Amino acid sequence: MGIFGISFSASGGYIASSQDVITKLRTTNPGYNYGEAPVPAVMAQIIASMKIILANGEGSGGGNTRLKQLLWNSRYLRQGLRRIGYTVYGNEDSPIVPALLLSPAKTPVFSREMLPWKISVVVVAYPATPLHCLECAEALKRCTQRMTWTTYYLHVKSFVVCFR
Repeated sequence: MGIFGISFSASGGYIASSQDVITKLRTTNPGYNYGEAPVPAVMAQIIASMKIILANGEGSGGGNTRLKQLLWNSRYLRQGLRRIGYTVYGNEDSPIVPALLLSPAKTPVFSREMLPWKISVVVVAYPATPLHCLECAEALKRCTQRMTWTTYYLHVKSFVVCFR
């Protein structure tokens, strides 16, 4: 799961809904009526994502299986981070897990320090929050590594984290 909308000068999201809702948005949204067409790369990503999600019954890689695993991974990471003292924000079922670093100057360093452990962290200076973004194919071991190395770095390397 990832969004490269800004990199491609594209919109940051899209919606999947009933035809009635989509029609209503198309006819009343000024951005849709007066804006630019979506970038082809973003449209290709949307189509590929929807094909994967809708591909039920194609073995273990089917859409329902992937969505269930992503949900499980998301809940596991949130519960684990809470257990070790983090305040976790956001929707309980979302694979995007906000974590607050109280030292904006250290956020780029935190991101770079996570890379050797193959943990990609999106960092944004205050008041926005850095994000853990999970993948449906991510193994339990990988989720545990995220918690372990994030905690190690934030505590041992003297980062200040909000524990309220």
